[in-house]
Amino acid sequence: MEGLTVSLLDHPLPLNGACLLLIRHGQTPYNAEGRAQGWLDIPLSPLGYLQAEATAERLAEQQIDALYSSPLNRAYATALAIGRPHGLVPRAMPGLREVHTGALTGRTWPEAEALFPEAIAAYRTAEAANPHPRHREYIPGWEPIAAFLGRIWEATQAIVDAHPGQRAAVVCHGGVLNALLTHVMSGLQGTETPWSYRHDNVAVSELRLTAPTPTLVAFNQLLHAVQGPGEVIF
Repeated sequence: MEGLTVSLLDHPLPLNGACLLLIRHGQTPYNAEGRAQGWLDIPLSPLGYLQAEATAERLAEQQIDALYSSPLNRAYATALAIGRPHGLVPRAMPGLREVHTGALTGRTWPEAEALFPEAIAAYRTAEAANPHPRHREYIPGWEPIAAFLGRIWEATQAIVDAHPGQRAAVVCHGGVLNALLTHVMSGLQGTETPWSYRHDNVAVSELRLTAPTPTLVAFNQLLHAVQGPGEVIF
């Protein structure tokens, strides 16, 4: 599936009673600075570790049957904290890593604009006319949106298939969760609709895969009071 445009009509998630607890990683230094991370393996900040532990404490009494994570450190460290009270070690899935942010990686938007003025201008013009995630492909080296969606969808299907009727926690990234939930809840190809499910650091959403349609019973919930500066960024 990787590299292909995927559609719920062709590859629907099975409505087998599985429940996905979707969690974004804790804050990193780059989050606080407004820098894109993409595939960079940036660790959690001290605040991010506090956020992960606080969230883990709030989830300790909830049922979690399985635990999955992006292999990137910021997500895996968050997942380790969440799994500890349940005796669970996260299974890393490469398909859950963040989108590759190309020339934006490690930079703020103003820095990227100074280095790649024509590309960023083309992106901003397209966004102003009709906001859409595929416009980020104007940025040199940005991972093609169809390929990004393909690997997310493949990983998610594997998780759901493995846990009918169970509750699986999935710890990953803002871009991944945004794309996944937009695709699930719209029923459209993720390359055809703007993504509108932005997550804060360590925010928790709950997706239930029961007939007749998937249900988002909680979205972007912060389960603690450990907060700090930083914009939501890839």
